[in-house]
Amino acid sequence: MPEADPETLLSEGLRDIRQHMGVQFESGVANRVRVWVQRKPKNFDHEFAILTVNGRIERAFLVSTAIDGKDPILGTYRLSIPQIEGKPWPWRTSIKYHNSPMYWALQIQGGYFIHSSPHYGNLGAPASMGCIRASLPDAMQLFDAVVNRSGNGTGTIVLREGVDLDSDTAESKELNAVLRDSSWSVDRLKDALEQNKREIDVVSTGDLEYAPGVAAEAHFRPYADQREASQAFPTCRGTDCWKLYRRSPKILRLKPYIQFNHPESSNFRSTEELPMVLSSIGGAPTLDYLLKGEIGTLDPFLIRDVRLSLTANGSGLKVRICDPDAGVCSMPRGPDGSFEGVYIYPLYQISHRLKSSSGLALEVVSGEGMLLDLDVRYFR
Repeated sequence: MPEADPETLLSEGLRDIRQHMGVQFESGVANRVRVWVQRKPKNFDHEFAILTVNGRIERAFLVSTAIDGKDPILGTYRLSIPQIEGKPWPWRTSIKYHNSPMYWALQIQGGYFIHSSPHYGNLGAPASMGCIRASLPDAMQLFDAVVNRSGNGTGTIVLREGVDLDSDTAESKELNAVLRDSSWSVDRLKDALEQNKREIDVVSTGDLEYAPGVAAEAHFRPYADQREASQAFPTCRGTDCWKLYRRSPKILRLKPYIQFNHPESSNFRSTEELPMVLSSIGGAPTLDYLLKGEIGTLDPFLIRDVRLSLTANGSGLKVRICDPDAGVCSMPRGPDGSFEGVYIYPLYQISHRLKSSSGLALEVVSGEGMLLDLDVRYFR
């Protein structure tokens, strides 16, 4: 069991007083934030972490630790908050690994952090170069706990390997004590991790355009009924994290609304110029032409997705949407063989790199067929 210190005992005593006597007052004791990371644990299918505040579990989630061949970080460390100009900076990127996003990062030791990762498909198994990876919303929740809820802006991370809950080791007793203090059973922990795995699977199997493994809406886990992305971000200790985010041109530009909350959207639909023959030999019609100029002045940032109804002639048809001026294209999609289907191009994933909606054009990558219908959905 973890060593009890005076701060913990006092905090627990005050909590018991409030529970039994109904007294509401400020304890004056800083919240204690800890993250318990389990690398290659026994009895579990996935690597995971548990976030506790004042000894109570707030969330259990999947993580990825170091791949084999890289020395994993093990032990207990104080978490440090990356800062710029004296303010917490949640938009850190990796200098060593091609500016890969490490958003909501907290430093463990040296060049090692616990941070978000776009590679959702790998969460739950060793996949990192040494850092601890988590999903964007889980990393954000941890960052918020340390920066804004710990009272003194500090947290602790405890990293263990190969813990067997059925054994009599100190590490096993430690993890069992974490569960017991929150009245969690092992089954409840496993259920929470399976739920997290289902959330991750939904995201990681999505159709992605920018960072393989994470859809745009996964950047947020909405707080209460907040609809604005800027409101969904925790504060950076008195400074708006969203404003810090928008100051950096290297940061991925996100939607102004949280898509989990289904903001109002509308659509443009073309029927007058369709059906239309599509071939790699012919020219590339623009969406603005097909929609009679309706989206010409629309900010690409507001485009949610484009839906094409396509039919192929024999050898199949693969079509992508490009902005030739920006040199950016979606992934190619289309039917194989002599088939017909509707194909969705989620342009909100790459809209931060598009220059104009009027320049968006259909480009046939291979094959030939017919464009039967076109539908462009956008956010109001």
